[in-house]
Amino acid sequence: HGSGTVTLNADAGTVTLAAAVSSTTGAVAVTGDVIAQNAGGNISTTGAGTITVTADTGAITMADGTSSSTADGTISYSAATDVALSLLTSSAAAAINVTADSDANGSGAITDNTAGEAANLITTGTATLIAAQGIGAAAAADIDTTIGTLVATNSTTGAIFIQETSGLIIGGTGVRTLAGDGNINIDVDAGALTVNSVVTAHGSGTVTLNAAAGTVTLAAAVSSPTGAVAVTGDVIAQN
Repeated sequence: HGSGTVTLNADAGTVTLAAAVSSTTGAVAVTGDVIAQNAGGNISTTGAGTITVTADTGAITMADGTSSSTADGTISYSAATDVALSLLTSSAAAAINVTADSDANGSGAITDNTAGEAANLITTGTATLIAAQGIGAAAAADIDTTIGTLVATNSTTGAIFIQETSGLIIGGTGVRTLAGDGNINIDVDAGALTVNSVVTAHGSGTVTLNAAAGTVTLAAAVSSPTGAVAVTGDVIAQN
């Protein structure tokens, strides 16, 4: 009730959510070796209530159609291996942080676990995505967003594929692939794409930036050592 918190922990096992876990405005924390957020297992709070979901040794898997929602509180999903996303949503400007490969052993991808092209991440604030083996993939497997600012780093193999519904800012440490000739593809369906921090692909990795119906503003470096770089928009401002 009210600001009461919810803490669920399996010290050496799987946490399976098949029913709602909620607080009115309090923090919700779910921790286990593996997290299975199954149908009906929605997590919710409001106000400044935070949501923290942690898989200590394995993966977090959100079934298609499940959600975790708050207003101003940070949402953090962190797994030692993979994070398969359905929907993480803030009704305001809460930060959303998703980490696959929290143990830094080079294994873990962030994937879209929905059948359609509905948003995986919604906030007017910043989404920070960190993985080892890819953040989304081509076509319908991309990470679908309706966010304000993106920060994304992929460290080992795989690429970064983001599809944004409206205007997007690249901020923080930027969008980077650090190994494996990883490609970067950012597609904004409507609105502007503003690059305020670096967009850098590794090796022969390509960089593709597209604002289908808006201006692309480059205010930071966009680069690949040997890969192709393509920037497309209604208007391009190379500031």
